[in-house]
Amino acid sequence: PEDAQHYPQMLLQRLKKEKLVEKKQTPLIPTRLFAILITGALEKLNALESHLPKLEAFVKALYADPNLFCSTYGEWCNNIARIKRLYPDSEFTLDKSMWVSKFETLRRYGICALFAEHGIDTVQKIPTLINYYQVLCVMLIHAFSGMRRSEVHVMPYDPIIHQAAKGFGDLPVFVSHLKKFEQANYSRALTWATSQEGVYAVQIAQQLARLDWFRNRPANEAFPDNAPLWISPRSDRQNPQGHYALPISHNLWGTDEWTNAVQSLGLVIEQDDIDELVTFDAFRNWDDDPRFSVGNLWPLTSHQFRRSVAVYASRSGMVSLPTLKTQYKHLSATMTAYYGENSSYAQSFLIDEEGNPIESASILSAFRDEKQFNASLLLHE
Repeated sequence: PEDAQHYPQMLLQRLKKEKLVEKKQTPLIPTRLFAILITGALEKLNALESHLPKLEAFVKALYADPNLFCSTYGEWCNNIARIKRLYPDSEFTLDKSMWVSKFETLRRYGICALFAEHGIDTVQKIPTLINYYQVLCVMLIHAFSGMRRSEVHVMPYDPIIHQAAKGFGDLPVFVSHLKKFEQANYSRALTWATSQEGVYAVQIAQQLARLDWFRNRPANEAFPDNAPLWISPRSDRQNPQGHYALPISHNLWGTDEWTNAVQSLGLVIEQDDIDELVTFDAFRNWDDDPRFSVGNLWPLTSHQFRRSVAVYASRSGMVSLPTLKTQYKHLSATMTAYYGENSSYAQSFLIDEEGNPIESASILSAFRDEKQFNASLLLHE
């Protein structure tokens, strides 16, 4: 009855407050693991880069010639079915003398070692290879921009522009769309500052997108102007999203895909990482969460990058709260401050020109001390 509703409403309010108190902040990625992740992902993309033109030539040929990657009649029939999807009017004659074995096909295109490294022995496993490197690109874009998952997800194929900054020259900037201002399907385009590492990750992702395109389109068909950066592995299917000419992939933030990437990068938790987390957030009982046990893989999520970039940027003393608010597209500076909470207890992510951690006597620390002194002086006056 209406006259008795105050009691359940009061109970619900109390439960809501209790849940808010229990809610834990997104974990900070410890500096050692963050550095290993960045370095390892960049090294793997760098090792892949020289293979990408060969991979594109291989994919184009594989989806046009049924005699490649073929040693048995069953494989030839599978090849015909795959090629007919792209070239429905093509006709082929069975001639076993024309067959090229899997090893010989890979040797011809110079990708034997790459396929052996990833255990790719069938055509069906090629999307797994593409997906793995796309996940590494996604991680680096998160790390060098602090963008949300939804913002990285809907990036256009060519999201890089360069804006002039007085005294700094041209600075790279990402363009994407903001979900929280969703109008007519992510219509609001905004910019995020990044670095050359972020640009490099996008450049590799663009070449990987071309592989997904040519797995579903004839080799002579032009790549579309209005394409997303993360093209769906089956871009020949209907596009329910409608903003781009092709459907967007949803396979790049899955738990299995990220766990595989974390394992390949060797992100194993050590005691020093736990000690760093305890120093950073002493009020959280890290021992109660088995995910953060020593010897486990770090339970990486996309939102951890957003938290970590905010904390380490705040800790550096080089990034102001309004600047971080602009980068994070927050409506309130209070939310930005929440992301950077406890940053004074985090380790510094900065190094000097020799690669050593910047000590407390650095010019940056002196600058911070001067700012505090000046603020105190103004308060006194």
